[in-house]
Amino acid sequence: MHTYSIFRVYIDISSYKGAKRVRILKREKVGGKWTNKVVKHVGTARDDSELEVLKQIALQDRSRLIRPNQLSFDLEHGPAGGIFTLGTYYHGAELVFGDIFDSLGVSIGRLTPLLRLLTISRIAHPASKRDTAYWMEESLGSGYSLDQIYRFLDVVFKKRKQITSSVSHSLSRRYPGAMSFLLYDVTTLYFEISREDPDDLDGWSGLRKRGYSKDHRADLPQIVLGLCVNELGMPLSYGIYPGHTYEGRTLVDQVVAAKDTIGAKEMTVVADAGMLSRSNISLISDLGMGYIISARIKSLDKAKTSEIFSHDFSKAPMLEIRYQNSRLIISYSASRARADARRRQASISRLERLISSNRAIRKHQFLDLKVKQKPTINHQAIEDAARFDGLKGYLTNNERLSPSQVISHYNSLPTVEQSFRMTKSDLKVRPAFHQRSRRIEAHVVLCMISLTVMRILEHEVRDIGFTYPQAFSVISKTTSALIGNPKKSHLIPPLYSKEFKEILAAIRGDTG
Repeated sequence: MHTYSIFRVYIDISSYKGAKRVRILKREKVGGKWTNKVVKHVGTARDDSELEVLKQIALQDRSRLIRPNQLSFDLEHGPAGGIFTLGTYYHGAELVFGDIFDSLGVSIGRLTPLLRLLTISRIAHPASKRDTAYWMEESLGSGYSLDQIYRFLDVVFKKRKQITSSVSHSLSRRYPGAMSFLLYDVTTLYFEISREDPDDLDGWSGLRKRGYSKDHRADLPQIVLGLCVNELGMPLSYGIYPGHTYEGRTLVDQVVAAKDTIGAKEMTVVADAGMLSRSNISLISDLGMGYIISARIKSLDKAKTSEIFSHDFSKAPMLEIRYQNSRLIISYSASRARADARRRQASISRLERLISSNRAIRKHQFLDLKVKQKPTINHQAIEDAARFDGLKGYLTNNERLSPSQVISHYNSLPTVEQSFRMTKSDLKVRPAFHQRSRRIEAHVVLCMISLTVMRILEHEVRDIGFTYPQAFSVISKTTSALIGNPKKSHLIPPLYSKEFKEILAAIRGDTG
C-alpha cells in the first residue's frame, strides 16, 4: 500500500479487485487508539493514466480539507502530472436557468430535457442551431445532434399551445398580483432573403412578406410578432403573423388568448392608440375588459380642445373629462413642454434649410401649402401646435383607477418594448436560419420560454440589489473545469462566490 501522508489527512492508493482505488483518509485518535476514517472515495483506476487523473483530483480535495483557500497540484512531471484542462462546463447557467425552467412546470414527455437544454443555451449562448448543438455538447455535456434538434423543433411546433399555456398558468400562480394589466405591442423580424413566401392554394398568405418594418428594413420580407406581457414583462401570449399584417389586427387574438389562459375576472389592456381602433375598443369592452390607451388630443373636436385649453394646468396639472363614454385624462408636464418645444424648433429649422436651398418638399406640418409661389412657413400652424406643449392624453374605461394610477399603468407600457429588446439583442430572436413556417414559430416559442426565464431571474434578484446583466455576469463566471487526459476526464466543480449563492437563494425563495 502506498500513502501520501500530510498531517492527519492523507491519500490512500490501494489494490482493489485488480484495479487501484484512490481514497482520502483521515487518521484520528478515538478512545486512545489511532483509527483511519474514509473521508472520500475519489475513484477506481484501471490503468496508469486513469490513476494520474484520480491522484490530481485527490490532491485538490485533500488540499481543500487542510487549506480551504489554496489548491495543490503535483507539477514535478510536467503539467499536473500529464493532466490537462479539457473544457469548461457552464455550471452556473445550468443550475440557475435550469432551476427557473423547472419551476415553470413545462412537460412534453421524454423530450423535456432537450427543451430545458435549448432554453439554457438560448440564454447563455444565443446562436444558430448548428452552433447551439456544438455549444451544448462542449459546455453542457449534451449528446443531442443537429438533426435531433431540428426534428425536435417540429415537436415544439405541434405542442406550442400546451407549452405556452403551461408557462402562463405557472406565471399566474407565481405572480397573481401582476396579472390584472396586460401590456401589448408588436415588432417585426426581417429575413435576409429576396423572395417573399408564396400564398397557398386556399388563399392563405405566406408568412414572410414585405411590410412596414420597425427595423427599418422595408426592402426585406419579414414577420410580425405580437406579444402580450404582464407588468413584470413576462410573456403571457404571443402570435406571429404575415409581414404585411396591420398591427391593430393582432391585438384581440393575443389578449383573448392571455385572458382565457389566466382566467382572471378583471383585466385591463394597455396599448398604444394605434392598436386600439374603435372596433378593437368595442371588442375589448364586449369581453368585459378594460383598456388604457394614449389619446390623440390634437385630433379632438373643437369643443373638447376648448375645454382642455380653458383649464389652468399651472394650478392643476391634471384634468379629467368625459369623451365617447370613456374617461379622458389630460396631464401637463413642464419638462415635456420643453421637450416638445425643442423638437418643434428642430423641425422648423430643417424646414427653413430646405426652403432656403430650394429643395423639393413633399409635405410638412408647418408648411403653408396655400402659397403657390415659393413655399413659406405656416406660423399659425406653429402657434396652434405650441398650445399642446406639455400635454398628454389617456383614454380609459376603467372607472376604479385614479387619474394618477391610469397614467402610471400606461407608463409601464415600455416594459413590452424592453422585452422586445431583450429578445432581439440578448436572445437574438430573429430566426434568420429557418425557412419553414413551423420551425420559425418553434424558434419563437423557444425564445418566449427563454424570455420568461430571464424576466423571472430579473424580478427575483432585484430585491437583493442585482440587475439582470449583473446577475447574468455572475452566473456566466460560475463554471466547472473539465480536466483529464485523452483516456479519462473529471469535472471539477466551481467554488461558489458570495454573489452566486445570493442569486441561487433568491430564485429558490430561500430567505434564510
